[in-house]
Amino acid sequence: MDDDGSEWMWFLGPLAMTVWFALLALLVWWIVTLVNRRAAAATVSSRKDPGSPEEILATRFARGEIGADEFREARAQLREQRGPSS
Repeated sequence: MDDDGSEWMWFLGPLAMTVWFALLALLVWWIVTLVNRRAAAATVSSRKDPGSPEEILATRFARGEIGADEFREARAQLREQRGPSS
């Protein structure tokens, strides 16, 4: 019998290929995670201050989230809470 070790190739060949695919998948996962973290950090840092309660209320009204009656009522309540100084 000629024992050149080729019987090990039936086991080591697929095992080596599986290890390479796993390393490639790990590398792709790491790159995607890194890019997503940087994008999320950039988004959080670029958010501006929403402003005063009246500005937030006006923005919601402009977007159509609340109606005119609800806007006027909420604005009146905010001005009552703030007091007569403004």
